[in-house]
Amino acid sequence: MRSTVVAPGIYHIKFTTQYEATSTFMRLQEFYECPSTVIRGRYFTFSQFMDNYARRHGNFTYCVDFAGFNVPDRTVRKFFLKFEDLSSSEKKLKAIVDKIDDEKFYLIGTYDVESVNHELAHAFWYLIPEYKREMKELLEKCTIRKSLVKRLRKVGYRDGVMDDEIQAYLGAESLSYLRRMFPFRTKWKMVPDYRKIFKKHRKRYLAIRQ
Repeated sequence: MRSTVVAPGIYHIKFTTQYEATSTFMRLQEFYECPSTVIRGRYFTFSQFMDNYARRHGNFTYCVDFAGFNVPDRTVRKFFLKFEDLSSSEKKLKAIVDKIDDEKFYLIGTYDVESVNHELAHAFWYLIPEYKREMKELLEKCTIRKSLVKRLRKVGYRDGVMDDEIQAYLGAESLSYLRRMFPFRTKWKMVPDYRKIFKKHRKRYLAIRQ
């Protein structure tokens, strides 16, 4: 894994394989936003999470289901205080985190270029008040929000992150991906407005080279 500061407070952890990314971020990510209350915010082992995930989804497919990860500073700190039985890859991630001096920061993790913008949208939502305000104004006018939320619940997102996820999907994903992810009838007329806000802030704050 390799760490890069892509913008003030945003640390991008890059991996060479999907398995390396998922096995490193799995417990940290699910400690942050797992829909299961026996997992989220609690200590759990890898095997406990695998069993929990398989019960909810019919099989343990986590390592092929996810490609990108995002976690805010407060959760990162809580995780590494609570979890002492770290895997070798979690220890490497902790070594990176221990060197971060920022009081407020955001971790994103990817193994492919396609996932970077989506995870950046989460970082912008957390770190940039203007970005969050502009996206929230659009979300208040979103006529298909209920349909989007229903689909996101089905694939495993919890209610507390719905607005953050919707703005990341609409602002950073391609139309072809949106049609696959949300297979219901809509013309996606609102997407250019979300794209405009995301691109404006990416241009303003980002130093990443893709």
